Amino acid sequence: MARISHHMADLVEVSRQQARKLDVTARYIGLLEINQQGKVRVTRAVEAQALALAAQGMPQRDIARLLRVSAATVNLLIHGKYTFSAQAAAEPAESVEAILERMVAEERARLPTSF
Repeated sequence: MARISHHMADLVEVSRQQARKLDVTARYIGLLEINQQGKVRVTRAVEAQALALAAQGMPQRDIARLLRVSAATVNLLIHGKYTFSAQAAAEPAESVEAILERMVAEERARLPTSF
C-alpha cells in the first residue's frame, strides 16, 4: 500500500505540472488586452523606433510586442522591405540617431544621480 501511495503521489504531481504547462489563460488574457487597444498604423516613426530598438540589440519578437505590430512587420521594417502607404511614405522620418539619442537621454534621466 505504501508503494501504491507513493506512486499515486508522483502521478498527481506530474498531472499538476502538466496542467500548469497547459494553462495558457494568462497568455490569452494578455493577447486579448493588446488586441482591444486597437490597430497600430505603421508609420515612419514606428519604423524609426523599430530600427533604434534593433540597433540596441533587442530581439525582433520583443520589438513587435513593444510596438504592437507583427513580428513579420518588424522583420520587413528592419530589412528595409516594408511597403508604406503613399501617405505614410510622404511623412518625414525621424532619424535613427535622433531616436537613439532620445532613448539614451530618457534612460539617463531614470538613473539615480548619486552612487
